[in-house]
Amino acid sequence: MWPLLCLFMAPVAVHVREPPPRVAPQSVGLPAPPLAQVTDLLEEFVAAQRIAGAVVAVARRCRLAYVESVGVRDVDTGAPDD
Repeated sequence: MWPLLCLFMAPVAVHVREPPPRVAPQSVGLPAPPLAQVTDLLEEFVAAQRIAGAVVAVARRCRLAYVESVGVRDVDTGAPDD
């Protein structure tokens, strides 16, 4: 696991014309196993009801290398995270 994991959970409005291209993590120098561990950790948080849900996105060199969604956006309605 990475020595420091920072989670920023704040609404952010971003206006972009086109989404960045999606690539395999390895193609931009990111190892896939640690990224999967982040998703596993968030799934544990959801299962323990510490958070309702989260969306993880990691970009490097202007390319989207990892995107995962876990849990729900709204616990009461069950609306999924997008």
